[in-house]
Amino acid sequence: MHLANIRRLGVKELWSLWRDPIMLVLIVYAFTLAIYMAGTAVPDTVSRAALAIVDEDDSPLSTRIAAAFYPPHFLRPVMIGLDEVARIHGEMRALWHRLMRQAIPDITAAAPLILTSSDARLKGHALSTTILGSNADLPGVLDLQLAQGRFLSQFDTHSTHAVLGANVAAAWENAGIHAQPGDRIQIGGYLFQVIGILQPAGQNPLLPAPPDDAILLPLEGMRRIIPSPQITSVLARNPNGATLVQTSPALQQWVEGRMPGYEVNVQIPRLLLEGMAKQSRLFSWLLAGLGSIALLAL
Repeated sequence: MHLANIRRLGVKELWSLWRDPIMLVLIVYAFTLAIYMAGTAVPDTVSRAALAIVDEDDSPLSTRIAAAFYPPHFLRPVMIGLDEVARIHGEMRALWHRLMRQAIPDITAAAPLILTSSDARLKGHALSTTILGSNADLPGVLDLQLAQGRFLSQFDTHSTHAVLGANVAAAWENAGIHAQPGDRIQIGGYLFQVIGILQPAGQNPLLPAPPDDAILLPLEGMRRIIPSPQITSVLARNPNGATLVQTSPALQQWVEGRMPGYEVNVQIPRLLLEGMAKQSRLFSWLLAGLGSIALLAL
């Protein structure tokens, strides 16, 4: 008797379901397409992520932190040293420059910039100045010349070396302090060794910061000054003036493809100067017109 009731109720429910096409479609979707999409979609949780740890403490706490990353979310952590981190960063930076020059052969040098302000102290005298982080290509991009010492090289990426702008050295000179290569200046909580002093390069309104008024540090060394340094500008040099207009969109497209989420705006100094000259000529004609109208009114 009970089985017969169950059968009749089951048949009744099946007929009700048959008369509800929307419910039928939802059931088919839930047991076919939804399962396939969930199985092939990108997972929303970490799975077998590679992890490397630099442990300079080697304490029980750091050991417990490393042990907290376990499968299946993470692969077993690999312990590496700071020298290995420097090597990996150097390889990635060299690869980035090489790929850019392969994609855009007209670019002969490119220098990323990180800017901040800080107090620098030399022989007990503090000076508020701009700190400019860049790489070894910066002299080639801006045609910088040295008055003393040498410039930053690719081997100084993780060193505490600094190059003084001409006005920075002159400001200390005016305070009775003679800055020269070999001196140590304190920036933040670190001591940096002066390895060079720039010749005056003059003012350039197109630059985010004039090198004359800045202390130049290796790009990687900016982490010692600010906790999360961000590249704000990239200066690139194209000696072939005939291809500047064609190089600009190619460079913008290449950088945007490798830095998603960032707004990239490529500016050509020559075009900016030509635009300023046109505006100046237009303003001159406007003044001449106003003068003519004023004379006619008299």
